[in-house]
Amino acid sequence: MILALDTSGDELVVAVVEAGGLLAGATRGGGRHQAQVVDAVAEALAAAGIGARDIEALAVATGPGSHTGLRVGLSTVSGLAYPRRLRIHPLSSLAVAAHRAADGAAEVLAVVPAGRGRVHVQLYRREAGAWAATMDRRHGDYAAVTAGIAAPVAGEPAVLAAAAAAGLAVAPHQDGPAALAAVTSQAVRFGKALAYDQLRGQYE
Repeated sequence: MILALDTSGDELVVAVVEAGGLLAGATRGGGRHQAQVVDAVAEALAAAGIGARDIEALAVATGPGSHTGLRVGLSTVSGLAYPRRLRIHPLSSLAVAAHRAADGAAEVLAVVPAGRGRVHVQLYRREAGAWAATMDRRHGDYAAVTAGIAAPVAGEPAVLAAAAAAGLAVAPHQDGPAALAAVTSQAVRFGKALAYDQLRGQYE
């Protein structure tokens, strides 16, 4: 049983993952993550019918993304991990954004806001049923970092709205908890877990 958290963007997302699938989730919008994270976690645990003591591991988006938002997620997960020394699976925020794309898309441009009109972007392709990065991530002005890339945009609702307003193609999407659960399951299969005191954010 894994509790996963993504606070890297405007939307706060929580997922309870069991046996590689989403058991329950919760979302909060508006960017007020510090004020909302406790209630969102409690809601997801209640929906899953479990308590905090039932959690066996944790996962968290470590960036890139909002500096303030990432700190909320990292500190929350570290605090939950510390008493029982639970392992933590670090997740790329861009991988979470890519997994927002629903089945059907073969390639997407994952986008995460960086503030002041800038974004982090990375191209992902679906390979063997999972999303894999196919280029180094870029950071900068939206128009500059997306120039020459025709793949549809994937990300949270605010990102998709901004992309559509700019005339960019947008990938069909799924909700945050489902995407977060999918990335967490992939990290459990292929990634390396960390201890609470090894967790670091990728702010740029």
